[in-house]
Amino acid sequence: MFNQLGVQTGLKFFYDQEIVNAAPRISIHVSNASLQEVLEQITSQAKLYFNRDNNTISVGNQKSGELIEKVRTKTNQRKSGRPKRGSRLSVPVYW
Repeated sequence: MFNQLGVQTGLKFFYDQEIVNAAPRISIHVSNASLQEVLEQITSQAKLYFNRDNNTISVGNQKSGELIEKVRTKTNQRKSGRPKRGSRLSVPVYW
């Protein structure tokens, strides 16, 4: 799941596999959702929390600060075809 989000946003997700494995299994289907909205759904269902430091998002099982800030862009993709950071996402997320 975090690999999919990383590909779509260009951000890197840093997490302890044991913490992620211990979280409940979830299924999220989103279309045209912001990263903020996706991460809020994950937090709601799996009780995982996110903290952003530049291009890295750390994932944990405790709140460590503010949830990722909302970032909106005028266009969703870079010239390379990859979505810009803060783009609206359309991806089914299974975990």
